[in-house]
Amino acid sequence: MGKKLEKVKDSYFRYIELSQSLFGSGDAAVYDVNEIPVDNKFYQLARDLANSMNISWESMTHEESNRIMLAMLDDCYNAMGKGISKKDKSKLVIDINFQLLK
Repeated sequence: MGKKLEKVKDSYFRYIELSQSLFGSGDAAVYDVNEIPVDNKFYQLARDLANSMNISWESMTHEESNRIMLAMLDDCYNAMGKGISKKDKSKLVIDINFQLLK
């Protein structure tokens, strides 16, 4: 199960990275998905989803942008369970610990 758990971990961190890109604070946050910088690792995913949803990148509405953002989050979230059997999914627990270090 080592490789499968590694994929779950990688997918989880990708989901967190995407969330930070979309909802980060200050200048790191984007209002609409087409404001994602070209050099951001999620830029092409956003462009591809917009294209597949027949949404114009240049003239999308805020509502269309929200649909793309939700689709991106959905893809990343669901990637955590890909390749894992239903039986194993029911046993999967993502356990995260937080610490404040001096």
